[in-house]
Amino acid sequence: MILEVLNREMEKLNINYSFMRYVCDVPRYPYFVGDYTENEFSPEDQLTSGDINIEGWSRNNVSELIAVKEILKRKFDEYSTVENGYAIMINYENGMVIDSGEADLYKVSIRLSFKEWKSN
Repeated sequence: MILEVLNREMEKLNINYSFMRYVCDVPRYPYFVGDYTENEFSPEDQLTSGDINIEGWSRNNVSELIAVKEILKRKFDEYSTVENGYAIMINYENGMVIDSGEADLYKVSIRLSFKEWKSN
């Protein structure tokens, strides 16, 4: 459920986002690719917690990546929702600009934390 919620919220924000890999004939910059890690599971209350890692790429400039990072920072400042019997929390943790190794390719890394549990 966490991935569905994240994908929907990224669409609402009009952020060019894909899970795991960005596949297209001609890249539309900036684009963002995410993955996630489950850090903990509690069978007692069905709580799963973990991290969502999002990498952004641009050939235009680094400022557009930083602008999206700030949008995500505001959006996921204690974000929560209840859907289909699951309660979900997503929180912005940090972001950083990373050297891509190419002169005309810019990169940003953003980390969100999440908690998801059955609300029934």
